[in-house]
Amino acid sequence: MSLINYNINLNENKFSKYKKNIVLLIKKSPGEIDWIMPILFFLQKDYNIFTIFKNVQAINLLKENKTLYSLWNKCSYAYTVHPKYRNIFLRILKKIFSKLKFTHLESKIHNLIQKKFYDTNEILINIKKKLHIKNRTKLNFSGCFLEYTYKSPWIDNYKNNFKNLKIFYYPHTSQLSSSKKLYKKYYKKKPSNKFLLLN
Repeated sequence: MSLINYNINLNENKFSKYKKNIVLLIKKSPGEIDWIMPILFFLQKDYNIFTIFKNVQAINLLKENKTLYSLWNKCSYAYTVHPKYRNIFLRILKKIFSKLKFTHLESKIHNLIQKKFYDTNEILINIKKKLHIKNRTKLNFSGCFLEYTYKSPWIDNYKNNFKNLKIFYYPHTSQLSSSKKLYKKYYKKKPSNKFLLLN
């Protein structure tokens, strides 16, 4: 796996140009995939599912669960992992400005990192190269799934690039303290393109 660029890794499931596209964001736990797997299994009939893991540990933990890994492998056609040293110079610079309390410069660097690190266009280009799809072919993402506590910058970038994107939040465990509190906190005030899936 690349330490700087987003490498595309293919799974058993095959990409189809006749299907719509959705992205699955995984923060760290195989439980995130375990909870959503029945829905992914259903969706993969009509959607190409692309997975983005936050780090190598997340994919390694998934591989340790052979049954779950096999099921996911048959649902998601490809995946990538956040490169550990991507934009490393900008990230170091941001820490320096933060310690020096150069708030304005820190904010500018932060916005630049958000744009360059979470680059949806680069991933699309890499997917097309890996699948030998013509560059002018459009790949529109219509949905994004992620665990409800995962505050991922991918969301804003995907929303900016795909206007009709629908976002689906879900828990990584069935043991929730209060579904009513969860509803009020994460769903009640969300716009119409955001949804919360619960048991």
